[in-house]
Amino acid sequence: MGVCYESRGMPRRTSVPEAVSVKDAHLKAQQERLRQQRIKLLRGELSATLERLHTIRRELRSLGDHESRVTTGGTDWNAVFERLGLTFTAKEMGEMTGASPGLVASIVHRWRARRRVVATSRGQYRKLRIGRQRRIPRENTSPL
Repeated sequence: MGVCYESRGMPRRTSVPEAVSVKDAHLKAQQERLRQQRIKLLRGELSATLERLHTIRRELRSLGDHESRVTTGGTDWNAVFERLGLTFTAKEMGEMTGASPGLVASIVHRWRARRRVVATSRGQYRKLRIGRQRRIPRENTSPL
């Protein structure tokens, strides 16, 4: 009589790699659902925060605060102007701020129109002194 190695009454097990891949797929799907929920939540918070920011900006403008336009969001070009040396190039401005060449050109044009800078050559500028001293006429001290 021979020995039978066939197991008729025992349940057949699935292979280990197949079970793991099913579990991984389930975890990945669950992770993606959680990620989408988090994105939705953060977008809602961002929307509410931006609305609050716009409300505060409107209120500041109505009170006559013009700094709020410059300093909230975007680049504070007045601060950039202060950081630049007495002479500077448009390329330096772009590197400092990450702004495109077109935006840098428009900002420099504005500064030139307001007589804050003058062009020394193509793409090179020099700051004008803001506090130029004017000649103050002296009082007449001679006796007549």
